[in-house]
Amino acid sequence: LKGTNLYDVLYKRALVNYLQLGDKDAAMADLNELIKSSPEPNSAAFFIRGLLYTENNQLEEANADFESLNKLDSTFTDAYYYWADVKLKMEQYDEAFRLITIYLKDAETLSESNLAYAYQLIGKMRLQQKDFAAALQAFEQSLAHDDELGETHFWFAKTLLALKRKEEACTSLYKALDLGYETELDVYNQYKDLYKKAE
Repeated sequence: LKGTNLYDVLYKRALVNYLQLGDKDAAMADLNELIKSSPEPNSAAFFIRGLLYTENNQLEEANADFESLNKLDSTFTDAYYYWADVKLKMEQYDEAFRLITIYLKDAETLSESNLAYAYQLIGKMRLQQKDFAAALQAFEQSLAHDDELGETHFWFAKTLLALKRKEEACTSLYKALDLGYETELDVYNQYKDLYKKAE
């Protein structure tokens, strides 16, 4: 490592462990050491650690890292989406909507896929708030940007079910399955009565 920035090595090794080797514990150890020891804060390190905390469902820790990142670099656009997702999981809906709105201010720089996921997140938020009309609109916007997201079709179907539009919901559920979307609960068993009715 002669002549090499040790902190840069820690960051790059964390990325390799996380993204290529799938060793989240090793990645977290490197990021913890980097954030603790580096004389100059690394905004990307807070971002990656925030993602890891989110995946581990350590929402308070993730939120703290995204807050630290935002103080270091408020122009880190991608962070707003993931931070909004954390706020959604914490059921802080106003904050989640504020953050995703900031993310969407740069809509012209976002890919169709990024836009689809952003509107999907808004749809989930509105669905949890039982604002079914707004949820439906958000999922429609998501699908307008990417019709191949099975997860969006699944949540779209749940919204249609809440509105008692069962036949349309069934179509969306079939689409979600066709696209390979799977949830922690088996979709067919969850909605078997609906499928039987459609058949």
